[in-house]
Amino acid sequence: MNYQNLGRRAADIIQGKGYQLPNPLENNGAYTFNIENNGEVITNLQISNSSGTIIHGKTRASYNNPPEDTPVFAIGWVGTETPYQGKNLGILIIIYGICYLKTQFANINYVKLDDDSDNSLHMKQNVYNKLGFVFQNPIELDMLKDILIISGPEKQLQLDNKFINNANNRLDIIEQRDRERQQSRERERDREQRETERGGKLKKSRKSKSRKTKKSRKTKKSRKTKKNKSKRRL
Repeated sequence: MNYQNLGRRAADIIQGKGYQLPNPLENNGAYTFNIENNGEVITNLQISNSSGTIIHGKTRASYNNPPEDTPVFAIGWVGTETPYQGKNLGILIIIYGICYLKTQFANINYVKLDDDSDNSLHMKQNVYNKLGFVFQNPIELDMLKDILIISGPEKQLQLDNKFINNANNRLDIIEQRDRERQQSRERERDREQRETERGGKLKKSRKSKSRKTKKSRKTKKSRKTKKNKSKRRL
């Protein structure tokens, strides 16, 4: 799968949630990507085509390599409005934005950002780590606690097949969760509909019973009246 197809897949998921994805805004190499809900911006990504220092290599030894000034896509901001958080819109707009720019600038192979979020050190919870971002600064070893100390906030991402695989895996998970939520909503609607129908039948049954009772009362009253009239004649 290429970047164009990957970006289209992310866009389809966003629109499948009922949101709009307008064309990005560009100003002197700075791009703004928005996800909207009926004209309201609910997720925003700001990313620019610029240059930055990149550490080449993928092992701990690579941290000894001198950083090189390289063309990069620099993410300056990504955020989602509070009522829409938890819907994976942040990671979706990042994938879409990166793929959109990669199709425009095929020679750029790195993305860079400063991650000062609360989850920056959490490998499983951090949105950037899920896509393959790694810290640029050296990794220190705490000999007393026998743990690795990773400093930041600079992170970098290499745009290669690993990124495409990571992104597709995340989209698989998002689609699966969306299907599960949809199925849960459908089950809830079916349950409410059954309860409504059951309530309607019960109400109808009560009305029918009420009518029978009234009719029975009228019949008894009519019989009593006829009986009284018969007594008077006698």
